[in-house]
Amino acid sequence: MDKTYSIDKLSEGLKAFQECRWQDAIRLLGELFTEDPSNIDIAGKLGFALSQARELDRAIEIFKHISAIQPDHNIWPYMIGYQFYIKGDWARSIEWFDKALNLNPDYIKVLYRKGYAQLRLGQREDALETLHYCIKVWEQLPQAEQQADRKYYEKANFQLGKAYLSVGLSLKARRPLEVAVSFDGDDLDKRYELGKCLLQNGDVDGAIEQLSKANSLKAGVD
Repeated sequence: MDKTYSIDKLSEGLKAFQECRWQDAIRLLGELFTEDPSNIDIAGKLGFALSQARELDRAIEIFKHISAIQPDHNIWPYMIGYQFYIKGDWARSIEWFDKALNLNPDYIKVLYRKGYAQLRLGQREDALETLHYCIKVWEQLPQAEQQADRKYYEKANFQLGKAYLSVGLSLKARRPLEVAVSFDGDDLDKRYELGKCLLQNGDVDGAIEQLSKANSLKAGVD
């Protein structure tokens, strides 16, 4: 192996990665990975680039390879699960999310995605339990640490509220939907679901306010 050539290739591969030129990054980092499969940094970036390029099966194999090298790192089973999640293979995504949660039961991002996958499989009670726990973990974080996982807290509340609303539990749905809107008031779907919830709860004025705001975000949508 020509060491100088490999250093140049590494520099080019990292530059392509940073610039989100995924196919170039895959080609260059893939060659470096073939030369040294034990290099976790290169393998991790290659897996990420493959995921971004939606070469999901190849990404899964790379992340499985890394997970075998670092079995105590929860990010790798999460990344494997996430590829299945993108593919809509909800059952297999949950299988790998559980492996990540075995290593870190309070992994907020994984809890949210697991809850969403359970909803997609119709596992409503399990999903509610997972989403509730996700919300609880976030709320118990020190304020300084909450920002990093803020969007998953918001999303967990939204999915929880929708799940309650879908079976007519509008009173239970109200608070999580209000939380979701308070975190992302520019999302018309959140405004719409909260409006429906308030209407079912008899709060007509509140419902009109939310539905009007939803309409102003995207006028003309039924």
